[in-house]
Amino acid sequence: MYNAHLNNIYSNAQRLFNNGQYVEAMREFSRISNHQDSAWMVLYSEAHWLFSRGDYTDARAIFSRISTYRTSEEMILRSDYQHAHALLSAGNFMEASELFSNIRHFMDSETMVAESYYQYARHLLFNVGDFAEAKEVLLQIHPHRESEELINESDYQHALHLISEGSPQEARRVLTTIQGFRDSSELIQEIDYDAAIALMNAGELVQSAQALRRLGSFRDSQAQLEDVRNRIYPFAVEHYRGGNLTAAERGFGETGGIERTADYLTLIRTRQGNITGDGRNLLDLIDFEDTREVINENDMLLRRFLGNDPVWGIGRRWSNSAGYHITFHTHDGDDWVRWNLPSTGGNHIWLSDGQRIMGNDFSSATPIWEYAIVSRNQIRVHSLVDGRNFTLNRGN
Repeated sequence: MYNAHLNNIYSNAQRLFNNGQYVEAMREFSRISNHQDSAWMVLYSEAHWLFSRGDYTDARAIFSRISTYRTSEEMILRSDYQHAHALLSAGNFMEASELFSNIRHFMDSETMVAESYYQYARHLLFNVGDFAEAKEVLLQIHPHRESEELINESDYQHALHLISEGSPQEARRVLTTIQGFRDSSELIQEIDYDAAIALMNAGELVQSAQALRRLGSFRDSQAQLEDVRNRIYPFAVEHYRGGNLTAAERGFGETGGIERTADYLTLIRTRQGNITGDGRNLLDLIDFEDTREVINENDMLLRRFLGNDPVWGIGRRWSNSAGYHITFHTHDGDDWVRWNLPSTGGNHIWLSDGQRIMGNDFSSATPIWEYAIVSRNQIRVHSLVDGRNFTLNRGN
């Protein structure tokens, strides 16, 4: 009869436990602690009660004491799992991650390790503003969830911070790694535009023009470019006249179509040894800037100007009213001259460094004349023998 009474209490206690009434179950099992496994069930019920209240640490401690009883071993893992979730919800991301890592083979704990890092990265990015650390954390778990997008967001927020701190070029370097993300491409153009205007205001006009050209139709870049190009032109002319051909060429390289840019480039390239169109267009520039000096300094151009060229005129005769004349011919690369100007004797004659050389052989050659272009249709021949000058006009 007594055992039946104990069994009834046990059954009632078990029913209470199964219904989740753990405190009541504990009380009933305590009344019959010496009956069957009631003493274990007191602890087992208490652990479940603590677990149900969210007291996972204390629940785990009791489950560990009775780890071999019923589902205690699983409940130890479940306690850690729920404790880790609670830590994650409370913002203790790294503690949660460590706890999930300790039970990584239980349920989705492996995934929750990455999720803890992900939530930590979001916290760093949006609450702390530590963009670098956020990105570092995200790189460890990529491609978990939207980690790639959040990595881009880290860089984007970092770039915005750099812009606000007055470091646009550093921001640009970051933005170039995430072009296409949000408005990063437009931000790059904004930075480049501001840099181009800054160069213009600082007088670095060529660099400003190059930067504005790369911007295409962004904002008023084309209008700004035209303004800069018009400002470059007089500086390029000044550089040319000062003999700084490199700076002049850079400048005229940005002023195509403005005034006489093409003519200046022809002269520059001729001086550099790149004779455009074999120098034939120099005839049209004969009265422009120092074209005459350019031709005088180049024997091939001077020879062509004087008459030894199919386009400029074979057999060109130059003469004056006093009856003096000089006629130039060329054949198979050799040029020869007929003249009645005073000179020394000899039968060998050629052009060198703008001077007519005469002698029986090269070793004994003597300069006899020096040419200077006066205009398209007039030259001055200076005698190196007696110092006289002869002004001759272009004939047929």
